[in-house]
Amino acid sequence: MKPSPQISLRDKLTLIVMATTVVALIVCLTALAVFDRLSYREQLTQQLLTRAQIVANASTAALTFADDQSAAELLRALSHDPHLGAAVLYDATGHVFARYQRPLWPAPLPAAHTPEQTTLTDTYAQAYCPVVVEHRRIGGVILQSDLTQVAERIELGRTVSLMVLLVAVGIGYLLATRLQRLVSRPILELTQTSRAIAAAFRRQRAGECGVRSVECGTRDATRDATSDE
Repeated sequence: MKPSPQISLRDKLTLIVMATTVVALIVCLTALAVFDRLSYREQLTQQLLTRAQIVANASTAALTFADDQSAAELLRALSHDPHLGAAVLYDATGHVFARYQRPLWPAPLPAAHTPEQTTLTDTYAQAYCPVVVEHRRIGGVILQSDLTQVAERIELGRTVSLMVLLVAVGIGYLLATRLQRLVSRPILELTQTSRAIAAAFRRQRAGECGVRSVECGTRDATRDATSDE
């Protein structure tokens, strides 16, 4: 059985520093990714709500004069946004007054009088804004948008995080291989000194044992000579 290779003290220090650095970076990057995802989803819903408010303000004339053609043109103008899935304009009775829906859009169209201004699911975001004229609600606007922007941002964040991790690991390794000498050199010198002292002590003990052996041999020889006489 071959003995396991011994790892030097310098390599051990470098390994400890690199492991600590990598773990700390992964934890920080993961926390930043989660925070960015949550904040960006919230930002998208707020932007969608702002657009719904703009559409609501622009549709007051169409609802007031029951001009469904103008309302349809207003909603069709939103089709230039590739992320917009559906846009619905309701009248005061809650019936659909005008509608735009992207082909194969999976989200269902909700009721007009939703109590929530914004709704966020795993697949889409929704914003509702009432159309008000002189403190009187004459309709409402609902916009729905997909969350592909969030997925694209997450993918971009992963790529950037991986690049940052690789660069940080490379810099950390260079610094660790140089700075660990400040710690390993005194320890190695102390180890060498301890080994030298131990070797000298063993030699001294071996010398004392040799002297004692000679003395014992001399006494035995003298004792034997005296006996012979």
